[in-house]
Amino acid sequence: MDPHRVGRTIAGMGFINFITLVLSLIQAIIVARAFGTGESYDLYLLAIAIPEVIVYLATEVINASLVPSITYHTRKGDRESAYRVGFSFFASVILSAFFLLLILELISPWLCNLLGGDAVNHRNLLIIVRLIMPLMVVYIAHRVIATMHNAIESFILPSIASVFPPIIISISVLLLTNRFDIYSLVIGIFVSALSQIVFLTPLLLREGWGYIKVSGVDLRKGFSVCLVGMTFIIGAIAERMNLLVDRAVASHLQVGSISALKYGFQIVAYLQAMFSVPLNRVYYTQISQDIGAGNINSALNRF
Repeated sequence: MDPHRVGRTIAGMGFINFITLVLSLIQAIIVARAFGTGESYDLYLLAIAIPEVIVYLATEVINASLVPSITYHTRKGDRESAYRVGFSFFASVILSAFFLLLILELISPWLCNLLGGDAVNHRNLLIIVRLIMPLMVVYIAHRVIATMHNAIESFILPSIASVFPPIIISISVLLLTNRFDIYSLVIGIFVSALSQIVFLTPLLLREGWGYIKVSGVDLRKGFSVCLVGMTFIIGAIAERMNLLVDRAVASHLQVGSISALKYGFQIVAYLQAMFSVPLNRVYYTQISQDIGAGNINSALNRF
């Protein structure tokens, strides 16, 4: 199997989907301008739509490069190279999130000027935008790391079913708490972290604390499990920050809370990911096998 050929095939399909996504966003912008709701949609675009586009692009990069490369090294029996590729990608996600935050902070005054408004609204909008920027970076990093884990879960973490209980607990805590203050933030993070410890520690022990060699350094298999738990703690912090941003945006626009709209949007996205990730993995694996075996016609028929 040539990972480069597989990557090009997957990237081609992802590019077609990306063009469709961008065209739908342009259509929504035109409709918002036509009905005089441009300012509201600009904030929606900044806080929700743009992060989703970035996450989508990162997902396609994972599907087109990381998954074929790890599959290729694994089939060759070179698990050290496969793990090195995975952890290198994880490090690149963290660095990219840092530089993205830096760039967004630098251009935030320009974004506020682009959105318009008088001096008072401009100042308030700048505060809102700078509240949104860190949230965007945390949200994007969390989603990309989670997507990376979902794409290669059978490689890093065989017992993935044990991760679902802490996810459910975290989501329940976040959705049932309808106010934002330091107390509720600390409680939410504590309960989320406790759920990781309760459910992930038995899995950690069951894995036997086996060793994994990455670039000559011994790492424990449990590190991968802890990494998964930490991504959902980051997600809990991001969701708690969402409530503060919602109130700031709603106060500025005087349109009431947008939490229902945003949570509805995210729930649909999570449901889509829940069903698409397993299907895509099977689908891409079949295409990869067809291409690796030289059955180009079979791969095209699946597409």
